[in-house]
Parts: sequence; structure tokens; C-alpha cells
Amino acid sequence: AAMTGWRLGYVCAPLPVIKMIALLSQHAVSCLSQFSMEAALVSMDCKEDIDRMVKSYKMRRDFFVEGLNAIPAVTCHMPKGAFYAWARIELSGMSSMEIADYLLDEARVAVVPGDAYGLGGSSCIRMSFATGEKDLRQALLRIEAAIRKKL
Repeated sequence: AAMTGWRLGYVCAPLPVIKMIALLSQHAVSCLSQFSMEAALVSMDCKEDIDRMVKSYKMRRDFFVEGLNAIPAVTCHMPKGAFYAWARIELSGMSSMEIADYLLDEARVAVVPGDAYGLGGSSCIRMSFATGEKDLRQALLRIEAAIRKKL
């Protein structure tokens, strides 16, 4: 199982960079829970599981992005990291917030509006593909039906 949302990581960098990171983060990211640290240590010895998960995420990513790009008015570049798709949806001047609300109401698919990520997010949405293939297929069908109603 993944440790999604645990916000745990490590850095490999030259010592001067590590010292600056330590200065900046010591007050923002302290008191990590013991179970998180122990789980992180165990995760370092799970190469086979990690390889299987990476393969699974890659398969879902490729399937989901290909499916999004097959929908009219949708453009989605292949993400190179994480398990999120960032798609531009051109629907008669709708903002990303309007698109997100529309997809939630009409398609029953929850997405994050691109404007939440700053400049350049207008008419874009962010979606996770860290779920089952069956759910992703259903989401694609619902998104396509909703978008076709607006074209």
C-alpha cells in the first residue's frame, strides 16, 4: 500500500543545500510521528512492491491520459511524476472553477480546479489516477458525456 498523503520524504543533496533546507524546514516540518518514520524505513526494503506499484501507476496513467485526450475539447500532456493528470478543457470560456463544478454536478466526478495552483490554471483541472481502473473508466465515460453536452 502507498503512503499517500503522509508527506514524508528525504533529500539527497550537497551538504550546503542540506543545511539550508534544515534551516528552512525545522520549524515548518517537525515532530514527525514515530510510526511514519518506521513505515518509511520499511518502505526502503520493498523494491519488488515498489516496482509493481510503479508499473501499475504507469499503466493507469497511460490509459487515463489517452482516454482524456480522446474526449473533444480536452488536452492532457503525459505527466512525468506523481499520479495526477493536468488537463485543459476548452468549454466556451468556462473557468476552471466552473468546469470543476460542472463536472461534479453533471458527471459526478470530483476534480480540482486549475486556478487553485496559480497563474496558468484557468480552464485546467487536476485529477488523480491513483484509483482502480474500473473507476477511471467510469470517470472517463462520465466526463466525456458531460463535455459533449456542452459542445
